[in-house]
Amino acid sequence: MFDMIEIEKRVLLAKNDLTRVRTFLDRNASKQDSFKRFTLVNVPNSDFTQDPENAIDLKIRTSGEEALLTLKKGNWHKDTAREEYEVRFETSQIAELLNILVALGKRFFVAIYVFRSKYRYRDFIITIDTFLLMEANVLEIEIVKQKTGTTHEAETELRDCLSELELSPMDSDQTKAFIARQNTIAQCQIDFHSVEISKWCLDWRDFIRCIK
Repeated sequence: MFDMIEIEKRVLLAKNDLTRVRTFLDRNASKQDSFKRFTLVNVPNSDFTQDPENAIDLKIRTSGEEALLTLKKGNWHKDTAREEYEVRFETSQIAELLNILVALGKRFFVAIYVFRSKYRYRDFIITIDTFLLMEANVLEIEIVKQKTGTTHEAETELRDCLSELELSPMDSDQTKAFIARQNTIAQCQIDFHSVEISKWCLDWRDFIRCIK
């Protein structure tokens, strides 16, 4: 995706909201896919905390044999649009990519594993992620626009859609708290100066290929 702005809202779903929203989407939206997805999120600090001032959100995502390196530029916890860039590669190349990133100083990562349900509702992509390494369900609604376009109308449409679903997006503090909880799971914290990349890829191969 080249020269694009991603506009998205995220909602941490309570159990009763999860059931209600799934029922609504199954009845009114077009379900596009369901799949497991593995993500490595780069974090800047050795204690695996995220920096609220960090404007670069770097991730590796895999789903089976397909993989994606994504970079989102902009504030990750506030209600603002972000630029998005991505490069596709094969899952079998993940060790080589990690070696490049570590050589560039990107050594700390947090692993995330989810079961994702993906819907199209009107002009929006709506996903529901069930986190498999922690107890949480998150809805994300997004639209992608060219950088040259205006975002105000799309922001309004996203909020109207959430109002229709009787949901409120996470604010900055809620987003930071959710990420902090996610990043404290010891099993998911990876320092590639403390573990060999080849060994880690072998130990986590079922997660990486999304067959766990």
